[in-house]
Amino acid sequence: MKISTIFVADQAMVRGGVLRAARSLDMPASTVSDAIKRLEKTLSVQLFQQGAQGLTLTAEGARLRPLLHEAAYAIRAIYAQCQDASERTIIESPISLSALFRFADVMETGSIRKSARRLQIGQPQLTRMISATEKSLGGALFARGRDGSTPSRLALRILPHVEKLRDIWTRLSTASESRFRRHLKFWSLGGVPPATPESPSARILGHVIANWSSRFGSQIYLQPGLANALFEGLELQRYDAILVDSPATSPRLKSRDIHRSNLSFFVRRTGVEVRDWHDEQSLIRETLLNGHLVLPSRAAGLRQVAEEVLEHILGSNWLSQIRFTEIDSIPVSVDLVANHGYCSILPANLRISNDDVIACPLADRFNLVLRLVWADNLRGQQMADHLQDILGFWRYDTGHGSRQQKPSQTDRG
Repeated sequence: MKISTIFVADQAMVRGGVLRAARSLDMPASTVSDAIKRLEKTLSVQLFQQGAQGLTLTAEGARLRPLLHEAAYAIRAIYAQCQDASERTIIESPISLSALFRFADVMETGSIRKSARRLQIGQPQLTRMISATEKSLGGALFARGRDGSTPSRLALRILPHVEKLRDIWTRLSTASESRFRRHLKFWSLGGVPPATPESPSARILGHVIANWSSRFGSQIYLQPGLANALFEGLELQRYDAILVDSPATSPRLKSRDIHRSNLSFFVRRTGVEVRDWHDEQSLIRETLLNGHLVLPSRAAGLRQVAEEVLEHILGSNWLSQIRFTEIDSIPVSVDLVANHGYCSILPANLRISNDDVIACPLADRFNLVLRLVWADNLRGQQMADHLQDILGFWRYDTGHGSRQQKPSQTDRG
């Protein structure tokens, strides 16, 4: 990893977000975002989370912030010993952490040859790394001779700061390794929050938790979240697998459909004015045009299917024709429908304790799929095998939750 990654991520922390850091550093916001993701992946921790006011530090990000700021300060100090220590130079002429740390090792042994032997790498490879570091810094680090490598004045000046950076990175890496060891000891499952205790996702997750320990003799942690946060957590190895209502698009992930639910349009009878009550399409259309719709945000799979329904009923410009509110909580959406005259698109098996609420079934092609998703690697596959062993490869009937036959070998993928 390049030291510029640490520097850019620290700027995002200091400036209070990706966009502010991008403006300060005069670079694309996507570049800043990519640097943060690289650092998060390396440390196996989420530093930022999406909040109402934009990106905010997670609890772990706030804990690691002082260390990362110290690391950024050490990086500035290294470049300050050269001709130019500007932010632009750090970003455009970055050095890899491993190259800097191997430079420190050469300083300790006094010889590239000895250092290469101790590091168990080829001497030409180490020489190239030192040369690349010299090019980035704009000065020679060693005078090479028969008696070994004699450090230059530049090497002596930057060595304390490199050692400081190495110490900080060791502390960061130790924390990461500790998290990873805990990760190996316990299994972690992420899941979309169930709509109700009776919902299919609640039954599936409950069945997994109830049977896991007795089946595999280990602990499993269940952590709820919205689909986008769950996918991000899976990529960062915070979860071993996730149960989500959105498709997995990354080639690094594998998935299997677990449950399929039909959807219905929910509205109170007293809140609609349609002449022909038997014409459900007219009822839905008029209610959408004259009422107030509540939907989850685009972070939820339900929203993606709901938009397909709206486009089917109202056309591609549906957004300009309706009033709607975003709420990422099905219980709150249900309350708005039952008690405040809103309408909504929700799973058909949802039960609302208000006799005035009617549910108009939507076409079968508009359904919500719960998927088991895991990383395409050894541990991810092991987690998927465990979960599918507990679930017994059973599928659940659309909208009802009753078990069907086991899928064929072809269907198992």
